[in-house]
Amino acid sequence: MDVPIFLSDQYRTSILNNRDKFYIRLPPATIFSFPLTSTFYRIQCLRFMESRFTPGSVPYRILNEIKKDDIDPAQLSLSSTILIATKLLKQRYNDYGFGGLYQGFFAKAMHTIVRDLLVFILSKLPSISMPVVTDFTSPAATDNDIIKSGLRWIRRNKKHLNELFLTLFSEVATYPLLLCSTRLIIYDGNQPLSMWQMLQMTYDYEGFWALYKGIIPHLFCTITTYLRNPQYHSSVMAHNTNITMDIFNMLMSISNSHIMQLSTTQRCFSPIKGLCTHTDTLDLIRSIGWKGVALQLCLGSFLIGTKEYTTSLLL
Repeated sequence: MDVPIFLSDQYRTSILNNRDKFYIRLPPATIFSFPLTSTFYRIQCLRFMESRFTPGSVPYRILNEIKKDDIDPAQLSLSSTILIATKLLKQRYNDYGFGGLYQGFFAKAMHTIVRDLLVFILSKLPSISMPVVTDFTSPAATDNDIIKSGLRWIRRNKKHLNELFLTLFSEVATYPLLLCSTRLIIYDGNQPLSMWQMLQMTYDYEGFWALYKGIIPHLFCTITTYLRNPQYHSSVMAHNTNITMDIFNMLMSISNSHIMQLSTTQRCFSPIKGLCTHTDTLDLIRSIGWKGVALQLCLGSFLIGTKEYTTSLLL
């Protein structure tokens, strides 16, 4: 096995396309930006932790200020978000020191490393590397034209289906580590917990299946992220026009950001003190800023249409 090569997410398919090398998607930018990323996670979950905050604490005061100004926490302005992030970063540093800024990072790194290592190992096993291609996918196995067409599509795109299968399998297998990382980031208890302590507390308080809270929207985002892959487009969706691809990527990008928000918040619903109080899924979905989503879609569609119109004039 070669020495791990640290790359950004744009090379995510290199894990399977170049099977002689082991890639870990943990670029330096992810490491340096982790304190800021984790702070935005905390802002996202503020409104679900109101009853768990200690009166007088920084998060408690921030949430009261937001409510006093009658602002929806899900639709904060950029300036308000930056101001709140600065206060939360300062509070975390004062309470726990520099290490507090990276609370949850070890679990996040373990999730990334184990996930990518699992994909690498499984892709080396012939019995697992092509699970969707068997004798049953032969078009000769049926007389139904519709089924034949579907089977031909499966055999034609077996490489992509295999990559997606391994990606989903690795995400499911390592999801408890991702959940643990998110909970450690959000956790506002009396003292910081280790990765193993958080996993143990989750299992003791809520049972095994609590380790998979929020996995459905997470897997949905994994699938849509794979479908946005340029190599997937160049082969499976090559017959579509550029504008179709642009619109598809825009829809997936905007929807992913909000669906991932749903997954992140669901991971933190727990009876454990210091995490989010449970909220019904429908109420959680309603709390997402859908007006902002509609605005982004309209603006994105306008920009794509303008781009295509300008291109057609130049040709």
